[in-house]
Amino acid sequence: MPRPLILFIHITAAMGVFAAMGIEGVALLQVRRASSLAQLQAAVNGLRLMQRVMLLSALTLVPSGLYLAGSGWGWSVPWINLGFASLVAAAVLGAATTGRTIGRVQVGAGDQLRAPLLGISYCTRIAMLIGIVYLMTVKPALGESLIVMAAATAVGLAFGLRCLRLPVTPLVEG
Repeated sequence: MPRPLILFIHITAAMGVFAAMGIEGVALLQVRRASSLAQLQAAVNGLRLMQRVMLLSALTLVPSGLYLAGSGWGWSVPWINLGFASLVAAAVLGAATTGRTIGRVQVGAGDQLRAPLLGISYCTRIAMLIGIVYLMTVKPALGESLIVMAAATAVGLAFGLRCLRLPVTPLVEG
């Protein structure tokens, strides 16, 4: 396939990753605001939709990115290596927090979904992904790449900690 087509597929897949993160953000807010088990279940369904969108996007993003790196820039470029490592770190963080929680949740297990760690993880991953977009567009040297990703992760963590102050609606059984 021609390189411009692969680049288009890669950028579209990145948009899918951000769409999945948007779905996750809305679903996490719905979880916090749910006042009944039915509302909680609707929010869980949103999180499951996010998983499907994220999986499809990631299965497109990674191979297209590997192709682009291998056929153009090569693997000796710092922003590619750090961007890929950061993507893996964000995926592991998401799988260890949101993914694991969704897998364990059953109706009535709202406490697991309302855990503060989910919001912290979400904000941190969004910031990391924005940092990766910076790396992909600006293509900085190693020092700037490290600063950008450290700053993005720190800002995401700080916003995530602020999310702890968001109100949680009490869950009413029945």
